[in-house]
Amino acid sequence: DSLAAKVYALLGAAHFSANRPAEAAVALQQSIARDSTIVFAYRLLAASLKSGGAPIDDAIAVLKVGLQHATTSDERMTLYSLYCQLLLEDRRFEQLKDVALHWLKTDSERAEAALYLAVGYQGSGDRDNACKYYREALRLNPALEVAKKNLKQLECSSQ
Repeated sequence: DSLAAKVYALLGAAHFSANRPAEAAVALQQSIARDSTIVFAYRLLAASLKSGGAPIDDAIAVLKVGLQHATTSDERMTLYSLYCQLLLEDRRFEQLKDVALHWLKTDSERAEAALYLAVGYQGSGDRDNACKYYREALRLNPALEVAKKNLKQLECSSQ
């Protein structure tokens, strides 16, 4: 029942906000079991798992399932942004590049996808591609200060 799923999702969000990740995870799992299309429940579940000390791969698995149900660019951003953040925090630059590239191919106007792709290249030591994707991120969103800062730090030419 969709109403019950939404109630569980809201309950999970309340537990998460109250810094009770274990209780949040239980409620969010109930929400997803009742309605697998509530995309923000996947993001909150992944964040709850991470906050509760679960392995990052558990949170990533939740995000991957959520991406199968995401139908809009905003829904995908909700999931991909946390997915990329987790990979970055764990310094998994090769995976970060793969995920961010897939995201950018899916949503070519998302500056965040280009930014994460640039960071993945920078983290793996590929300066030229890092510069390329920082420029792409700035083309999509000229206000991205981190992209400007990293372009300058990497001493990228202004091609």
